[in-house]
Amino acid sequence: MPGPRVFVSSTYYDLREVRASLEQFITSLGFLPVLHERGAVPIIPGTDVEESCRIEIQNADMVVLIIGGRYGSPGPGALPAGGSMIYDSVTRSEFRTAAEREIPIWVFIENAVWHDWENFDRNRKAIDFSFAHTVDRQVFAFIDEIRVFKNKSIRQFEHSSEIAVWLRAQWAGVFAKLFHEAAEGRRLGRLEAQVARLDAVVATLTDQLDLVMARMAGNTDTDAVRKERLLLRNQRELRAKLLESDAIKSILGITEMSVEALLHSLGPAPQLDDVVGLYAQKLTFAPDEMDRFKRDLEEALAIVKKLNFAAPEPEYNGVPPAQSGGS
Repeated sequence: MPGPRVFVSSTYYDLREVRASLEQFITSLGFLPVLHERGAVPIIPGTDVEESCRIEIQNADMVVLIIGGRYGSPGPGALPAGGSMIYDSVTRSEFRTAAEREIPIWVFIENAVWHDWENFDRNRKAIDFSFAHTVDRQVFAFIDEIRVFKNKSIRQFEHSSEIAVWLRAQWAGVFAKLFHEAAEGRRLGRLEAQVARLDAVVATLTDQLDLVMARMAGNTDTDAVRKERLLLRNQRELRAKLLESDAIKSILGITEMSVEALLHSLGPAPQLDDVVGLYAQKLTFAPDEMDRFKRDLEEALAIVKKLNFAAPEPEYNGVPPAQSGGS
């Protein structure tokens, strides 16, 4: 089984020794390093090197991006008209391709270049500011772009061995997380199986309970018992949904009625206009809030109709429902 493909992206001439060291490290892990100087990036007929790298990076599992003091050469067509030297380098284009594909990226920036960027960041308005280790100021714009990208890790380095140490720890953590997630998936799978078995047990016990209740009623009609149980459960669910209604909460807030009394006052088939007429004067809503209240109330009354509420006549302490509440 082939190992993960690790695409190494950087300028070549100033970082070729770092790239060679990184290639050995990646190979030692059993991973497949992808470096264009080793022929790992196939040049597709009719395409340039930049486009071939963009195509190949889409097949990568991980990307290691190394930034030194050079920005890199422009890809074909990268230079805009007018001779401006502001362009996207091949390395920057590779980064954007990986970012678009949401491929994990580990970024390493030379210490000296990072310190140059910090000086640049503190003096962005200085036009003629010079830097000791960074050849092209576009490197700083590249770093700015990388820093706002989420799916990445940024680390400064001085020697290539530091990159290997950091990547070893990072990738070990990644694989540990994958193993943990796999174990968690197996655990959840076992829990799902246990829940399924419990559901079967509950269903069996429910059937037995239905039979006991039917016999207590003097017959063996368990279907009637099941229908009654389902009806009660449906009514509880409708009632719970009704009590979540903002309109019902608003009415309860301006009356002294209990929930039972309010539902009884609404009747088995309440009409929206009738209910609004009873309580609208006590509800101090803005026009748009009243419209929302009416919409919520209409949904609540539809639930009341489903419940077809029929309760014993509640006691109102001598005060009719329409007149109860604050003065």
